Amino acid sequence: MSRETLAEKSEAKSPRPRRSIGRRLIRVVVFAVFLIGLFFVGGFLIFAQQVASARPPAAPQADAIVALTGGSARVEGGVELLRAGAGQRLLISGVYADNSKQSIANAVASESSDLFRCCVDLGKAARDTRGNAEETRDWVRHHGYRSLIVVTSAYHMPRSIAELRGEIPDVRLVPYPVRRPGLDLGDWAQRKEIFLILFREYLKYLVVKLR
Repeated sequence: MSRETLAEKSEAKSPRPRRSIGRRLIRVVVFAVFLIGLFFVGGFLIFAQQVASARPPAAPQADAIVALTGGSARVEGGVELLRAGAGQRLLISGVYADNSKQSIANAVASESSDLFRCCVDLGKAARDTRGNAEETRDWVRHHGYRSLIVVTSAYHMPRSIAELRGEIPDVRLVPYPVRRPGLDLGDWAQRKEIFLILFREYLKYLVVKLR
């Protein structure tokens, strides 16, 4: 057999290994995408179930309390904890600039005025959850607190705790999830609006964890 014939056969065979490598690479990429999707969906299911089943502790105790604004139930929960002696002082973080202690006290309960005057601080700098964490960090450091009850909605709690741990890792955090009136998280799989709330919150939570 001539050298030319051998060369021609060699050239004819050479594309096959390249095609084989390309197919393997595609399989690896497809498998990797499948695994990422599986972890993403599985992570969301775990997240949704944990949020839906979250309940506040029976008798929480800490140096102080922070309520992250975003619903009346959060502020009311923080005030009730303060009234019960669960903490020495309450920070309401993320308050609108034109809101005063008296206006918030009146909205919560008329008998809360004295409690607000002595033991409640309003944080008006925060505009999002990360801002809440930074505002809380400054307040905690100013007072020297070592433990903190965190009051916010159940679906907002994982992201809030993640942000706070990033700012005050040496402070013990006690989650105190509250329920927004009319929002039954147990129906998240059947109700589109609740599913979307949890799904959006899950995406935001992942961003915080990755950051």
